[in-house]
Amino acid sequence: MPHGVLASVRIGCRGRWPRLEAREGRAFWHGEPSHRLSRSISVAVMSCVVTLAFTRWYSGLPVLMLLRMLADGVCAHLPGHMLAPGGVPLPLCARTTGLYTGLLLGTVHLASSGKLQCGHLPSRRAIAIFLLVIVVMVVDGLNSCFVDVGLPHLYAPSNSLRLLTGMGAGLSLPPLVMPVFMGALLVEPDRQGTFSPVGDVVRYLLCGVVVSLVILTAWPPLLYPVAVASMAGVLVLLGLFDLAVLAPLLGFRRALTDPGDLGFWTGPLALLCLAQLAGLHWVRTMLVGM
Repeated sequence: MPHGVLASVRIGCRGRWPRLEAREGRAFWHGEPSHRLSRSISVAVMSCVVTLAFTRWYSGLPVLMLLRMLADGVCAHLPGHMLAPGGVPLPLCARTTGLYTGLLLGTVHLASSGKLQCGHLPSRRAIAIFLLVIVVMVVDGLNSCFVDVGLPHLYAPSNSLRLLTGMGAGLSLPPLVMPVFMGALLVEPDRQGTFSPVGDVVRYLLCGVVVSLVILTAWPPLLYPVAVASMAGVLVLLGLFDLAVLAPLLGFRRALTDPGDLGFWTGPLALLCLAQLAGLHWVRTMLVGM
């Protein structure tokens, strides 16, 4: 038996049925937690890339059109609400572009800083700041809605405010949601919170402001990176929802030692999310003919 393929093999017997348990010493999903997490993310990304590439080849549609079709279920695509780097509209409107791009960036920040497996919420001051940022987005969204339907409003909306408030809310969600989510999956989540000093929260949110200002330049090379990043944020949010529903069925509740233990399941989850987005596009097409 080759060294490293099976580090240990134990044969036991429970009742009358033999039982074989094997542990892979150097398997793909084993190693340091950060390596397992990186491999899991890589599997999810490759699954999406291969699926989109096949769909692009099979349908002959441009990549941006495919992304816009997948975005049909999560964005209304209202005229005047779209950002257009290089004159080409993004798949999502300004607010949802900021929201889902911020969600992706926030999740990547937690993963890269080792805070993805934190089981405690941020400090009270950090929570207050994050909730305030989310409330600002809601207020701006309601104000914009009032303008669209011709009701009295507080101020004239703009895509700049939509992007900035959406980005802030997107960045605020991972530090608030991930501790609850990971606390339900991990056997022993870290006892520290995702954010504690107020200065760290401010710097974190200011990075989102910088990213938003860069997007608002409408520089043509930003078209595909922003389009892909925003749609990746959609997959992150939808994947978390799916995993929360499927966790009891897959036996993941209070069963993982770190997020990287999701391993192989990240690929099927990514494909499930793409299938759900395609289904939402089909439903919208059938209902409103758009």
